[in-house]
Amino acid sequence: MPDATPQPESDDAAESTHPEAKRVRSGARLNVAAAVLGWVLPGLGHFVLGQTARGLILAVTIGSLWMGGLLIGGITVIDRQNHPAWFVGQMGVAPSWVVNRVHDNLRSRWQREAGTSPDAEPGYIVAYGKPEEQGILYTALAGLLNLLAIIDVLFREPYPARQLLDEEVDVIPPVDEELSEVDLSKPRVTGASLGRSAAGGTA
Repeated sequence: MPDATPQPESDDAAESTHPEAKRVRSGARLNVAAAVLGWVLPGLGHFVLGQTARGLILAVTIGSLWMGGLLIGGITVIDRQNHPAWFVGQMGVAPSWVVNRVHDNLRSRWQREAGTSPDAEPGYIVAYGKPEEQGILYTALAGLLNLLAIIDVLFREPYPARQLLDEEVDVIPPVDEELSEVDLSKPRVTGASLGRSAAGGTA
C-alpha cells in the first residue's frame, strides 16, 4: 500500500508561499517595469515607485539636457550610421531611437530625390561644427545620466513598502494586560512598612 503519511513541505515551496517572498517578487517585478518606463521617459520610473520629487527633478534635468541638444544641433545629432559610438550613449533615452528613425527616413527620401533631381533639399537642417558637437554631447550625456537613473530604479525599494517598514519600527509595543489590570489604589507592601509594623508590635 502506498504510504499515506503527508510529506513535509519543501523549503522552496514554503519560501514561495511565504508572504514576505511574495512581496519581494512583486516588488522586483514593479522595479523592472519602473525601469522600462524610466527608459521611455526620464523620471517616470521614480514616479511609479512613489518618488515624486526625485522623478520630477530627473524629468526636468535630463529632459532639458536632451531637448537642449536637439534644439542646438537638430535631428542630425542623433545618427547611428555616422556616429555609432555616441548613439550608444544617446540610447539611454528611448526617444533617441525615434529621432534616429525619423532622421534615417528623411535621409533616405532625400537620397532618392537627389538621384532624380540634383536640386533636391534634404528636408532638415544639417548641423556642422560646434552646434553638431554640442548637440551630440548633450544628448549623449542625457542618455548616460538616464542610465544611472534606471539602475537606481532597479535597486530602489518602492515608497509604500518603505513607509510600511518605517511604521513598523515606530510602533510602540502594547502594555502587558496583567500590568494594566493592577489596582494602583491599593497600598504596596514593602520592606520598610514591614519593619515599622514589627517595631510597633514589640513596643
